[in-house]
Amino acid sequence: MTAGAIVFGIFALGLIAFFVLRPIVLTEKTTKRVVTATELNAEESAVQLRTRLEGLLISIRDLDFDYDTGKVSNLVYAEQRKLLIGRAISTLIQLDQAEAHLVEVDDEIEKAVTQYRTVGSEKVGSEQKQAKRVSV
Repeated sequence: MTAGAIVFGIFALGLIAFFVLRPIVLTEKTTKRVVTATELNAEESAVQLRTRLEGLLISIRDLDFDYDTGKVSNLVYAEQRKLLIGRAISTLIQLDQAEAHLVEVDDEIEKAVTQYRTVGSEKVGSEQKQAKRVSV
């Protein structure tokens, strides 16, 4: 092996070690937000409600198609359509309530991000002031 190959190998190994060890060595003080079970359930509930609403809308569409092709009588069509629309409205109301809670969670996250950015910019500003003091 030549000296150039050995130097290149050591350099590559050092570079790899730097990227692997960097997250471990350079840890910043961060505040982690714990997701509560209620928030997790609200998100899962919203997904389930969206799926249910989509299924109800498909059922209404299928019922309309069956009525248009003459497979369903007027009496059955009116009764089934009224029932499906009532269920869809009920599901939509529940979905709105679940998503209102998720909006509150999103607002909390936005506040935390804004606070983090403000603290980060103040930290950078103080470091720049210290650098100016040292250079003067």
